[in-house]
Amino acid sequence: MTYHDACYLGRHNSMFEAPREIITRTLSPEGALVEMARTGKQSFCCGAGGGNMWYEVDQGERINVERFDQALEVGADTVSTACSFCLIMLDDACKVRSKEESVQVKDIAELVVENLATEGSPTERS
Repeated sequence: MTYHDACYLGRHNSMFEAPREIITRTLSPEGALVEMARTGKQSFCCGAGGGNMWYEVDQGERINVERFDQALEVGADTVSTACSFCLIMLDDACKVRSKEESVQVKDIAELVVENLATEGSPTERS
């Protein structure tokens, strides 16, 4: 799994470790969080910023596809983020690259819910 630092949560509000801690706690024992080349303050935009989400790019590679390719480069089978715009952009890139069968794009909230569901009810976890 890899994590995409969203612009507002990360670069604008310096929230880098908390999402990674949440993700690490949801990973199975054989799972690992791998970092892309550009993370933290140097994270690469998902492409939604500046209104890019609402128009087609007709020159060069789309930013969201470039970012998704960076996740593929580290061998991630899940790309997670904590921003709904990033989620949409990365999911779109997953489809552009025809990777829907091998790579999942998830919000970290989904990871938490899935982890809770596998641990049973609160009384069973006590």
